[in-house]
Amino acid sequence: MKTKFWIILLSTVFTCASFAQQGTGPKVLFIGDSLTDGGWGASGGQAIPSENRNLWDWNHLLGHGYVYLCAAHYMGHEPQKELQFYNRGNGGDKLPDMINRWQKDCIDIHPDVVSILIGVNDVGAWARGGKDTKFDDKGWEDQLEALIRNTRLVLPGTKIILCTPFVVNSGDLAEKGYFERYNAGCQQLSKIVRKLCKKHHLVCVEFDTLFENLANEYPTIPLIHWCWDGVHPTPAGHQLMADLWMKTAGL
Repeated sequence: MKTKFWIILLSTVFTCASFAQQGTGPKVLFIGDSLTDGGWGASGGQAIPSENRNLWDWNHLLGHGYVYLCAAHYMGHEPQKELQFYNRGNGGDKLPDMINRWQKDCIDIHPDVVSILIGVNDVGAWARGGKDTKFDDKGWEDQLEALIRNTRLVLPGTKIILCTPFVVNSGDLAEKGYFERYNAGCQQLSKIVRKLCKKHHLVCVEFDTLFENLANEYPTIPLIHWCWDGVHPTPAGHQLMADLWMKTAGL
């Protein structure tokens, strides 16, 4: 009897916790790679499929980055909107990886807003490879545009936000001499993101410009303060990303 009681109790707790995630307002989905992931769902920083992560524990539900900070702001300061937030970042993802899971991690959720930040891993595979290879930016653009078109066909009322990829001349990228190639690749992808936003009337969050300007805004602060390895932001960097996202998104 005692065992049965605890099973029922735990089941009730889990059900209530899952129910607590769902409000009645618009669903806001963040999707991308490790910059968005932030260890959400108690993944421990591992690239774990969404369905295998913890989907009820509010200590870890949204990760530990700009997604969490955005959600905390809206849920704390504008509770009347009853916005629902979902993190579907997956560390290590390139654009094709994200496309492969788009049905279950985006379409099936039926978001009212979807924010996409992707590209640094696509660039990284090229930047750390042979120096004579050319990055296929046209192929990347075609894939992203197809994703936008297909999403609009299936979810015509969904607001799409594209974020520009970026790197910073700090940490591992600076020490190992990868920054220039990473930066060149991210600049090209950021141009594509801006182009597609203009063409398809999407919202563009310019994270690349944000991090480019920090050296001028804070000349005495080392760049590693904002981005610890050249790719992943520190808490300070995530805070600025959240500030810019909220300023730009128009929720």
